[in-house]
Amino acid sequence: MVKAPFLGWKVGKPGIEIMRRIKHDFDPHNLLNPGKIFGKETRKRVVISRG
Repeated sequence: MVKAPFLGWKVGKPGIEIMRRIKHDFDPHNLLNPGKIFGKETRKRVVISRG
């Protein structure tokens, strides 16, 4: 599994956009892991640390 900070290097911007669309198709209300990889505010990848 690829960690969020390296996702852009692994799949590129088109790959991230495809993943974002797939997530939206299966979870249109963003109930599953909200903000885990794709932040709503910035529309960029985010990492949520468990502290």
